[in-house]
Amino acid sequence: MNNEINSKLNSFIRKYYKNLLIKGLVYSILLLLIFFLVLNLIEYFGYNAPIIRTIIFYAYLLLALTIFCLLVVKPLFKIFSIGKTLSYKQAAKIIGNHFPEIQDKLLNLLQLQDISSNSNSELLKAAIAQKTLLLSPIPFTKAIDTTKTKKYAKVLLMVL
Repeated sequence: MNNEINSKLNSFIRKYYKNLLIKGLVYSILLLLIFFLVLNLIEYFGYNAPIIRTIIFYAYLLLALTIFCLLVVKPLFKIFSIGKTLSYKQAAKIIGNHFPEIQDKLLNLLQLQDISSNSNSELLKAAIAQKTLLLSPIPFTKAIDTTKTKKYAKVLLMVL
């Protein structure tokens, strides 16, 4: 039973970071497109010297690399569990905020699991089994709100 909750939490965490990755892709493309247009307007109306053009070009490349690393590469690493990712307790708080019927029951279940790993109490095992049975029908991945991401993706498609 505990493995079922843990696997549902793992799928929630993966979906959470996939949503962040998609958001990062959309934001980075929009930001880089806006900066590109602004820099082109500056170049068009500025009649800059070649050294200024070179500085603008390399500044844009540096900006693009920084934005891409922060908004795309970082969530991509987290999807593959490279680096510090969301803990089960943090994921439980996010899920509890989204589902009012769960609130802190999932967090309590995780705390009971931690306590039961240190002791061998039948009462703790029964409480864990009861809470697991109560939480198993709830789809944790529904706590991720992808509507905002879809809205920004539509804006990106209109701009492109």
